[in-house]
Amino acid sequence: MHVSLAEALEVRGGPLQEDEIWAILSQSVESLQELLRKGNTTRTSCVEDTRCNASACGPMWISPDLAALGFIISPWSLLLLPSGNVSFTDENIAHQDIRAFTAPEILQGQSLSSLSDIEKIHIYSLGMTLFWGADYEVPQSQPMKLGEHLNSMLLNMCEDPVYTRVSVRTVLDACSAHIRNTNCEPSGNDTTRYTGPWAPVA
Repeated sequence: MHVSLAEALEVRGGPLQEDEIWAILSQSVESLQELLRKGNTTRTSCVEDTRCNASACGPMWISPDLAALGFIISPWSLLLLPSGNVSFTDENIAHQDIRAFTAPEILQGQSLSSLSDIEKIHIYSLGMTLFWGADYEVPQSQPMKLGEHLNSMLLNMCEDPVYTRVSVRTVLDACSAHIRNTNCEPSGNDTTRYTGPWAPVA
């Protein structure tokens, strides 16, 4: 059983803490890296398959061979799993306004065809989603409680120009350095606290 980030914070009634943001960030970029790796393999297969029907392969902003990556990361599509891992879906967002989490290049109607394009889209959406989590139910008179390093990383993820946005590799390296420097436990341990109470008994 999984819960979305939005569901978890609705139950909590408060924002993500900094260690939790680092944990979710680390798990999310690891999941993205694996999806991008698979997308590179799928792309070759789809391009070679003349039966591929573009109209059935995903949203208009993404090329058909990358349809498995055709979701927008948001508080409703970022899923926290009982294992401590993170997954993504496009099934929970039908009635949600996700424009705030959508990269500018998509809103501008650009057609995106490379894995690098898709990577930067998801980095933007992930950064905006974690900013949302850090600010959840925080009074307007109070600032978000983010350290300088984490705040800077999220800001770099949310740059409007694609070419200034950080890569998945850069974020992974930053998460690894953070874990080493703070002697933290592996990142998944901080995400299980959200899934355990809502998971059904087997």
